[in-house]
Amino acid sequence: MNTYSEVIQHIQALWNYGLTTFKLKYNSNYIDPIWTVLQEDIVFRFPESSYKDNLHYKRYYKKATSFSGKNYQLYVGNFLSACARKGATFHKVLTELQKSYIWNDIALHYENNDTTEHQLIERMRESYQERLLLGYSI
Repeated sequence: MNTYSEVIQHIQALWNYGLTTFKLKYNSNYIDPIWTVLQEDIVFRFPESSYKDNLHYKRYYKKATSFSGKNYQLYVGNFLSACARKGATFHKVLTELQKSYIWNDIALHYENNDTTEHQLIERMRESYQERLLLGYSI
């Protein structure tokens, strides 16, 4: 988007999406009156020639089939940080992690991303040492 006419057509749709999705509540039963004014009275106008159709924004949620492995990465990272705070040795950390119910899934996820289990362990060892050196163990 390089011009005002390209941007302006999105502003109304974004405004409507934001005000419909997130509401300012006056109390537990009512929406604040200003919210109704903002939602119904404010209209962004632009020349008819600058848009083809009115746009409508809608949030799409990820499907369960679109697994990125981010949860495994967060699990391993948080586990390393928590163990660093406890001052455990890396050998103890690795042993506990490998006893985990999901260790095989973690290893398989990294193998699918061209990282062998040995490379994963070395990467975790380096990451654990960094956490210790950065003071996560304090």
